[in-house]
Amino acid sequence: MVIDMPQSGQAADALMVLNGNRLYQAVYVGPRGPRHREEANRFLSSFALDR
Repeated sequence: MVIDMPQSGQAADALMVLNGNRLYQAVYVGPRGPRHREEANRFLSSFALDR
């Protein structure tokens, strides 16, 4: 999920995973712009669920 916050000049990217009855969330908030996507992708892709 991507949330644009133009009033503050920021954007948020959220990763949500439902695993059984558990919900895992990771959220990156930072300045809007090209670097935001790169940093958000690096942060969110660093998470993995163990089975």
